[in-house]
Amino acid sequence: MYTVTELTEPTEPGPPTEPGPPTATHCPYCALQCGTLLTGSRGAVVAHPDPAFPANRGSLCHKGCNPVVSAPDAGRIAERLAALDLLVVADFVPSETALAADVVLPVTQWAEEEGTLTNLEGRVLRRHRLATGERGGFLVDGRCRTADPRIRAVGDCAAVDGRCHGLVGPGYRMADLVARDLTGDPGDAFSAPDLSTKLKLLGVEVASFGDAHARTAGPEFIRSDRGGSRYAKLVLDGATGTLLGGVLAGDTGAYAALRTLLGRRLPGPPDLLLTGPRP
Repeated sequence: MYTVTELTEPTEPGPPTEPGPPTATHCPYCALQCGTLLTGSRGAVVAHPDPAFPANRGSLCHKGCNPVVSAPDAGRIAERLAALDLLVVADFVPSETALAADVVLPVTQWAEEEGTLTNLEGRVLRRHRLATGERGGFLVDGRCRTADPRIRAVGDCAAVDGRCHGLVGPGYRMADLVARDLTGDPGDAFSAPDLSTKLKLLGVEVASFGDAHARTAGPEFIRSDRGGSRYAKLVLDGATGTLLGGVLAGDTGAYAALRTLLGRRLPGPPDLLLTGPRP
C-alpha cells in the first residue's frame, strides 16, 4: 500500500511512425539492468533481449506475473517456458510459474517499495512507502488511518497501534468504523476487540473466548479426558465467580452458550456447563 504523487503531465500520443532500427535500452526492474532491444513503431513496440549485452546475453528474467495460469494461452506458455535452457523468475510468492523456474529471485511487493515510476500514460509518480508493524501489517491509529490520512487499512493488513489481530471479528469492527467515518457518522475508536473464535485445525475443533490466556489473576477450571482428545479450561473471577474466558479443544459444543455467559456469573457448576445438554 502506498501513496502516489503526480510529478509530470501525461504525454500526448503522436501519429504512427515508420519502423526504424532497434533501440538499445535496459530493463528497469533490478540492478542487473538487462539489455533490451525495442523494435517496431509508435503504438506497436516490442521488447527483445539484447544478445550482445554482457549481463543477460540474449536472455530476460520473468517478473511479477503468473502466465502459466493467467495468460490467454496458458498451456502454450507453459510448454515454451519448459523448453527454455534457463528460466529465472522474480516474485514474492511461490506461483506456478515460479515453481517451474530454475532460479527464483525473492523480491519486495509494490507496497514495500518507495521511489518513482512512469505509468503507461507517461505520468511520473512518486510512491511513498507506508510504515509497517514489527510483525507485519500497515501501522494505523484507532480510526484505521495510516500515516497518509487518505489511506485506511482494515483486517489482516492493518496493525492497530502496532498489533495485527488476524480474526474476522476485529476485521468487521474495523470495516464498520471506516464506513462510519466515510459516511459522516463516526463511532468510537477501535479498542479491545472481541477475539473469540471457533476453528478446526487439522481436523480438531478448537475455540477460545475472552481472557483465554488467564492474564487476569483468578481460579481456572480445567477438564480433560485421559486419552487427550478433549480439553476445556474456564477462567473465573475469584471473588465473584464471573466467567472471564476459556479454551475448548476436541469438543466445542459448549462454545455458544459459554460465550453468551462471558462477563457474567456462571449459573451452575463449570463441569455441568461443559457436559450438559446441547441445543
